[in-house]
Formats: sequence, structure tokens, C-alpha cells
Amino acid sequence: MASAAPEPSSPKLPGPVIDAVMRTIRILRSSADEEKRLSQVSPTAKVRETPLKGHALLRQALALYLVEEGLPEHSRKFRLAEWMHNWSSLSDTDYDAPEVYLAQWDVPEHVQHACFPALPRHVLDQLGRGCLLDGGLIGAKEKLQTRLLDLLRAPLVGVRSRALKALSVVIEKDPSLMLQPAIAHAVESSLSDEAISVRQAVVDLVGKYSLGSMECFDVYRTSLLDRIIDKGVSVRKSVVKILQGVLLKFPAYPKRVLLCTALVKSLNMRREEDSVKELVSSIFAKIWFDNAIEGGADVPELVQDEKSSENGQSGETGENGQNGQNGEEASQPSLDSATKVRRRKRSSSGASLSRKRDQANARHLKHIAEQIVEVVAMQNCEPVWLVGLVGELLNGPGEGDEGKKDVRERARRVKTRCEELTSHLMELVASVESGGEALDALKEISPAQQLLAVLETLCVLSNAAPSSLIPHLASFWPYLKADNGFDAHTEGRLCELICNMVCSALLHAGNDVLGLDEGTLADVNSDLRALALRFGTATVTASVHAMCVIAIYTQKPTALVRIGSPFHAKISAILQGPVDKPYQPREAQFVERGLVILGALVRFWHGHVRRAKGGSLEGLDTAALSTKQSAWLEKLPTLLANALPKLLRRCSPHGHRNRGVRLRIVSALTALFIGNPAEVLRLHNDGLLQGLLRDEDLEIVTSSVRLLREALDEEESRVESGIARQQMTVKTESGTMQVAHQVRGDQDSEASICGGIAAMLMSEIRSHLYGQDVQLRYESLCLQGTLLRQGLQNPNDCIKSLVVLQADQCVPVRSEALRQLLLEYEKHPSFLLVHFVGGVAKSMGFQQTVFGELCAIRSDSSEENGGVESVFGRVYSMCIRGSRKHRQSTLTKLLKLVVAPAERCERRSAQVVANAADPSAEAEPPSFQRFLAEVLAYLPYVQHDEVLFVLYSTSHLISQYAHHVLEGAVDQLQKVGLAGDSIEEMTAPSDDMPAADLPAASLHAFQKLVRGATCMKLLVGLFKFLKGYYGVTHGRLEKYHPSQSVRKYQTGVSRADTSSSFREVLRTLLPNGSVDEAEELMRAFSVPLFMTYLQGLQDLLDREATTIVDEDVEVMDTPKSNASPSRPKRARRTQRVTVEVESDGYFSCADDEDCEADEEDDEQDSASVV
Repeated sequence: MASAAPEPSSPKLPGPVIDAVMRTIRILRSSADEEKRLSQVSPTAKVRETPLKGHALLRQALALYLVEEGLPEHSRKFRLAEWMHNWSSLSDTDYDAPEVYLAQWDVPEHVQHACFPALPRHVLDQLGRGCLLDGGLIGAKEKLQTRLLDLLRAPLVGVRSRALKALSVVIEKDPSLMLQPAIAHAVESSLSDEAISVRQAVVDLVGKYSLGSMECFDVYRTSLLDRIIDKGVSVRKSVVKILQGVLLKFPAYPKRVLLCTALVKSLNMRREEDSVKELVSSIFAKIWFDNAIEGGADVPELVQDEKSSENGQSGETGENGQNGQNGEEASQPSLDSATKVRRRKRSSSGASLSRKRDQANARHLKHIAEQIVEVVAMQNCEPVWLVGLVGELLNGPGEGDEGKKDVRERARRVKTRCEELTSHLMELVASVESGGEALDALKEISPAQQLLAVLETLCVLSNAAPSSLIPHLASFWPYLKADNGFDAHTEGRLCELICNMVCSALLHAGNDVLGLDEGTLADVNSDLRALALRFGTATVTASVHAMCVIAIYTQKPTALVRIGSPFHAKISAILQGPVDKPYQPREAQFVERGLVILGALVRFWHGHVRRAKGGSLEGLDTAALSTKQSAWLEKLPTLLANALPKLLRRCSPHGHRNRGVRLRIVSALTALFIGNPAEVLRLHNDGLLQGLLRDEDLEIVTSSVRLLREALDEEESRVESGIARQQMTVKTESGTMQVAHQVRGDQDSEASICGGIAAMLMSEIRSHLYGQDVQLRYESLCLQGTLLRQGLQNPNDCIKSLVVLQADQCVPVRSEALRQLLLEYEKHPSFLLVHFVGGVAKSMGFQQTVFGELCAIRSDSSEENGGVESVFGRVYSMCIRGSRKHRQSTLTKLLKLVVAPAERCERRSAQVVANAADPSAEAEPPSFQRFLAEVLAYLPYVQHDEVLFVLYSTSHLISQYAHHVLEGAVDQLQKVGLAGDSIEEMTAPSDDMPAADLPAASLHAFQKLVRGATCMKLLVGLFKFLKGYYGVTHGRLEKYHPSQSVRKYQTGVSRADTSSSFREVLRTLLPNGSVDEAEELMRAFSVPLFMTYLQGLQDLLDREATTIVDEDVEVMDTPKSNASPSRPKRARRTQRVTVEVESDGYFSCADDEDCEADEEDDEQDSASVV
């Protein structure tokens, strides 16, 4: 037993406190280093009685607390340093002061070896709080917090990031600080910070504490939802993950609809990343269709009830066992009765738990159904996202045999869940109709919109489980009367949804279903016919589709003939009239509705029935049809195909008056394309499709492109869903196809017609990729993507156009082009490397033609390049930057495009004059060179190797070609009669010497020299901008060489916040930072202006010569990117250019050949990707 510590003389303190102090002193003295230091400081110090002070005790107790909290080194070092400082401050005073100070820390001998118990945790906490309250830390807390929050608004990103890290450390110790108004305001402001890294850190900080406290999430909910459309992909992903955690952890969160609506908004964004969309889809799949969360929060309660029930049974058994110890004879009846009671109770408790579990599941499913309806109602548009989500869950992304078992199992679970949700949605429909209490999110909308939201959700889910709607079909018939008391638009949409659900469910219905008798279906056909004659195109198409499905179910196509034949007869009568006479308004309306109805009959009856039955109407009940009616129904595709060209010819002279008829012709052509592609092939051979694609009306052309894409998508769906295989089997059994054709896949004579026609029209379609109309560009691009996906187009022919469209000002067009480009790059990387530079060059003409101006940058990109990025920045960062060889090759080609005009000036003046009049030698205007220079200036460089290579190559090109431009200018001026060996020595002529006084060859030569001088100025501007923007020193550039190892240049670059933009740099070199002066000089040439322009170049080179290059520069020829990868590496010829600045300011180049081998390893290149 340890002896008790002696009580101090003054003041009186509790024994545990003294024990803690003594233990602390023993810990401090146990260190050998500390004892050595103490012995060096005071070797003659003796152990004596210590006058313990209250403040010293508290300090030592706090030190003990820090030691037990895991920070012994910090606390001991701090206390020793403080002790040494205080003692050394007394060393120069009298002898008594140091002795007294040392005596305070001496410990009695009997205390040094005593074992004292540790202080309880709550006592240490009280002591710590006492020290804090006694000191000045509490008073400084507010000042420190205010200063820390001020640093979150510092101008430098690095300071803001470090301040945020410090704040996160403080909040980690006390999460309640997240609810303080000052901190909440500062954090919400940081969520709108201009730096992506800061916003990412703030989102992580908020998400860390939001999932643990709904109160904290409510504080930051609005700011987080605003970040769902953040420019940074990482920020959007983090926000989506936070919303996922909230929805999964708190399924009954009151504001769940707002969260789901924000996620749907992200899902509907065309330019959203695929990874983000997949994450959002997985969230909805988990919270709505995953059986793992079945039962929700009620399941743990059920498990707890079950456990308590078992515990009660076991306790009862124990009592019986104890009572049975009196004797074997007496215990046997008792055990039997106990067993019966236990079995009876277990059975009753099991049934009770089963009922509770079923009730919990029912509540959970009802909650999910209501939540889906609320989210759909908040969108105010068709739930296309929900259709895609359910379709993806049913079909799955698997390819080949891999994962097919998992996909089938998931599809089975999703189908079961859709069936369960469908039954709850039908109850919700009845509740809305009866005027019951509306859902929380639906109270602010009208009853009609509530009913539409429920039916739209029901329509989507019923497509996954159509058999679940069969018992409810009879309840849908009253809606088709169209007398529900809603406005025309709502009524039409309501009937359209009902028709779609009837179409999906009736195909799976049997013959004994209530409400599907012959008389009822005849009345339904009458209602559908009335809908087709009353409402718009979408409702008409859905009504005719429902009539076709009813005809399939009853095997009686009588209603189809009755609705279609009158329209065809009337259209035929109209076509008998004069060709040059425009349609009258009533005639036009009749033709439009007739084309929609006839097209729907061809699409849904002939496309889904006739082809499925091998091309015949065998098995159908045609007794009620005459021979003429049967023949009409059989030949309807041919009759419609014959009528379309005649209708179009009559509309052509009066296209502006009959646009509606022409659009319906295209719509009917789409239906014909899907229902009977062979007839469209005949029309294509007659030139109908080419004429539509060349029409003057852009809306007609856009609709024609869209019809090709819809036909290809429909054919792809038919093939991939297995319908084509079933149709092929039917044809084989009926004898219309040879069995030998089956081994080659889908050989049903129609699978390749759509793709073949689209491929033949691709030249027309590709011309629309660069058209003026943005909608036409987008539709043409989507059609090209469909052809690429289906393997009907050579990727090598499409890559350049995809690169060109990166310069489009329309965000959906850019996003779709980038998506297709990345897909093709994954399959054919070399294609992009071959066509990238050509696409960049062609994009200049595209922008000039379509938008009337050149714009090489955009500001709506990420901050990878300071908030402003080249239009080709994403292609460069995702596809080209990864390989050093490909990167340097691409950058070299772009620089050669910039310097191309100066390169043409390198030839001797005699050759320049001889070839000047050659049209093939003409270059693009100087504005194109500025476009290319700006592209290079704002590419997203992230490593020093990229920036140094561009600076290195630019310096070489200036050194190589500037002298030739100035020398060529002197030669041309001498040929027109000016004397002197340099521009400075020449005297400008008294007259302007305009272009009319010069020979044609000399004028072309002067214009080339103007282009060359302009590109030299642009290269100097590019060099100055990159050097200042990325803070590259002259010494580092001198040491760089492209053949050196890349490892030393893998470090990331930093950008100067206060640097000038590229155009601001150009303003110091060119008037107003533009090339208008050069272009004006080329249009209205005069020798004095030419001499002034060239003198400006010479002055610029004199001023920047030592900055750009002042010693030997070795330049390598970059290998061709399309070289065979299997070709062995060989030594490459390099040209050493020794550059000296002569007295006249020119760059003098002396060539020296050298040879060295390129042994750069591409594995190092891939490691350099950031």
C-alpha cells in the first residue's frame, strides 16, 4: 500500500489533487534527458520540503490531464521550456531568487517513490475548466474565432484553405459550434468561394456533421442544394453523397421532396457528368427499389419484440425445470404442459410478429409510393428520368454473359417492387378522386395536377410490371370519356396516360378478366375514336395505339378500318385536285389529323402485329370486314408511301402556308420508317429523304433528322429486347426464312434498312453539324452518335467534327460532342491524336461562319486554369495530357499552326516572289493565328513540364523565324526601290506607294510578311503571358530541355492571382490587343505603313531579346503521333540552333546538327497525369 501524501501547509487542498500533482512531478522526473538537464542547471540542488501553491497545483493537474489525453511530449516540453525560461530570467539576480524558485519544484524524498492513484476524469475536467476560467484564454476565444473567420475571406486561396482546416480542427472538438450564427454564416459564405478546393473542403466539413444531426443539416440545407449545380465535379459529387446519406438515414425527413427534386435536377442536366448521374440513379434505386431497406425503421422494433418473447419463454422454462426437481414422475407432466404452453405462445407470438412485419412493409411501401408521386409532381414535366431509371434497373448495363445472373435477379426484385407500388398507387388514385386528404407536397397544386402526378408515376411503374394493372383495367374506362371536368390540355394528357397504361397491360391479360368482354371493349373503341378526332397529336397517337392493342386482344381489326379508311379516302380525293393550289385551312387540318392517324396505324399495327406474324393477317377475325377493307388494311403502308410524295409536292410551292402539313408528312414518314422500312427504302431511292434534308425550312430539316434517329433507336430496341429474334423464329416456322440464315443473327430483311439509309445520308447530315440552327446541330450530332454506337459509321470520319464542335457556344452541343469523343477515344485513342489539330484549325472557320467571331476561351468551366479555360481544354486534359509524347506532339503541331505564316517567309525572296501568286500559298487571316495563340495560352496546364515545353518551343520558333521575316521585309523593300540594309536605314517614300503601284507578286509577298510579323508578335505575347501567369523564372527555363527526365518537372504549377490576361498582354504588343491593324494593312496596303509595322516588330524583339532567349537552345523534332507503335525506337535528328543577339537587334541562327536517341518511357508519362 502506498503511503498517503502529506498535507501541504498552505493552502489547504484536497488529497486527490495533491496526489495528482505528486504523480505529475514523478512523471516529469522520470525522464533521463530531463534529469540530465536539471542536473546541469542546478547540480547542487537538494531535496527539501516544497511550499506548494494553489496555482502551481492547478497547472500540474492540467499537465497530468494532457499527459493522460495522449499529448505527453507536448505538455512536458512546454512546461520545461517555460520552467527554463523563468529560471534563466532569475539567473542574473541575487542568489536567493533562483534558489527560492528551484525550491518550489523540489519534491520530498518520501513522495518521490510513492504510488498515488490517478485523479478521476470528472475531477480533471473540473480542474481544466477552472484553469481556463482563471486564465485569459476565455477572453481571447472570441477574438481568436473572429480572426479565424476573417481568414476565410482572405484574398489568397492557400490562406483560406489553411484557415478552413484550422476551423475544422476546432469544430471537431466541439461540433455544436456548427450551429453558432457567426460560424454558420462564414461557412455558408465559403460554400460560394471562387476556388473549387475551398468549396470542396467546406462541403466535406458540412457533410461530416450534417449526417449526425438533422438540426445541423437544416441550417446548411439551402446552401448545399445550391451546390448541386456547382462548376466542380468533385463538389457536386460530395453534395450528392450527403443527400444520399440523409435520405437513407432519415427516410421520414420532412423536406425529403426538396432533396429528391434537387437530385432529379442534376439527373436532367444534359451537361452533367455520367459519374454523377450514375450516383444519383443509385440513390433512387436504393431508397425506392432496394428490398434491403424493406420495413424501414419498424424492423428493429420487431426484432426486439421477438427477442423479448424468446426471453420470456426461456424464463418460463427455467421455472418449470426447477419445479420438476421434486421427482421424475411429478416433473414429466409439468414438462409436457410447459412444452405445449411454449409452443402455443411461440405460435401466437410468431403470427403477431408476422402481422407487424407485414404492416410495417405496407407502411413503408405506401411511404415510397407517396414520395415518388411528390417528386414527380414537383418537376412540372414528363418523368423521363424515372423512365430511364426503371429501364436501367430492369435491363442493366451488363455486356455478354458477365453479370447476367445479377442483372436478372435485380430485374426480378425491381419488378416485384413495381407491382407492390402499383397497388398502392391505385389506392392513391382512388383517394385523390374521392377528394381525400392530399399529400403534403401536393397541397399547393390543383386536384387535376395531383391526379396527373399519380397517373404519370403509375404509367412509368406499370411498364415494368404491366400485369399488376390487369385487375384495375375496368376502373380506367371512365377516364376515356374525356368528361372529367378538366381543361383541354389536362384532359388530353390524362387520356394519353390512360391509353399508354391500357396498351402495356392489355397485352398480358387473359380472357377471363372483368371488364374485358366484347361489348365493353366495343364501347372503349368508340371512346378512343372520339379521342382521336378531338385532341392533339400525342393523344391521337396514344388512342390509335390503344385501338391496335384492343384489335390484337380481340383479333378483330374492324375499328382500325373504320377510323383509318375515311381519312385515306378524303386525302386521296384532295390529291385529285390541282397541284398548284394550296391547301385550304379545313383541308390542311383534315390532312394533318389523317396523316397522324394513318401513320399510327402503320407504326403500331403493321409494325408490331404484321411483322410479328410473319407478314400475314392469318388468325385474325376478318368476317366483319369486306374484301375491299381487308385489302386496304393489308396495303396501307404502300398506300401511305405513295401518298406522301404527292402531298409534299403540293405543299412545296406554298411551304410557308402549309408548314403544319409538311411537318405531319415527316411524322408519318417516321411511323412508316418504323412500321415498314422497305417502303421507306423505295422513297429514299426516289430522292424524298434527300429533298427533306435540303429543305429551306430548318424546322422541316430538323424533323427529318429526328425521324432517322427515332427509327434507329426503335430498331435498336427491337433487336436488343429480343423481339427481332422472336419475329425471326416466327418467319422460320412459317417458311418465309431459311434456317441457315439464323446463324448469322438477326436476318429478318429489315434490321439493316434503317441504318443503311442513314449511312447513305450521312454526308447531308454531317453538313448540318456546322449549320446556323443550334437545334439542327444538336439533332444531327445525336444522330451521328447513334450511328457510331450501332457501328454504322466509321469513327475516323467523325472525330474531327466532334473536335470542331467543342468550339460551339451551345452547352448541350458541346457536352454531347465531348461525350461521344470520350467514348470513341476509349476505343480508338490514335484517331483523336491524328485529327485533333485538324479539328482545332477547322473550328476557326466554324466559329467565323456560324457566330461571326472567334472565341477561344470560355468562362463557365472549372477552375483548373483559374476560371478561364480554352474551348479545347477538356479534350486536352482528359485525352492528351496523360502521355508526354502525345502531349508534346500536339503542342508542337499547334505552335506550328501559329507560326505557319512566318515559316513561309523563310524561303529566299526570289522563291517568295515566284510562289506568291500561287493561291495554294495563301494563309488564313491573322485573326486565326490569334485564335490559336489564345487556345495555347489557356489550355489547362497542371505541370511545369507542360508550361516549360511551350515556353521552350515558343522561344525557339521566335529565334528561328523572326530573322527571316525582317530579312525578307528588307529584301522586298529593296526591290521596290528603297535603299538600305535594314528598315531603320531606309527612308519611307514621300508618297504612300499604295498597292495599285506594286506588282501583284510583290503585293502578295508583302502580305505574307505582314502575316509573319503578326504571328511573331503573337508568339512573343504568348511567351510573356505564360511566363508571368505561371511564375516561370528565367533560370529555370534555361535549365529545361525536352529530352530530360520528366520526374523533376512533375510538380504542379501555381498561378499568379494578379497576373494580366492574355489579351491585356497583347495590348502592349498590338493596338487594342487585336490584329485589326494587320488585316487592314493587308486590305489597304501602303509601304510606309508596312515599314512602321515591321519597325514595331524589330523594336519589340530588341526589347524582349534577352528575356526570351540569351544562350544556346536545342530543339528536337517531335515524332509523328500516327507512327506505328510497333516500330522500334531509333535515333532522331535534332537541330541545334545557336542564337545570338547582334548589334542590329536581329536573331542570328547558326545551325549545328546533332543526333541523340529518344528513350522516353511512356510509363512515366502516364504517372504524370494529375
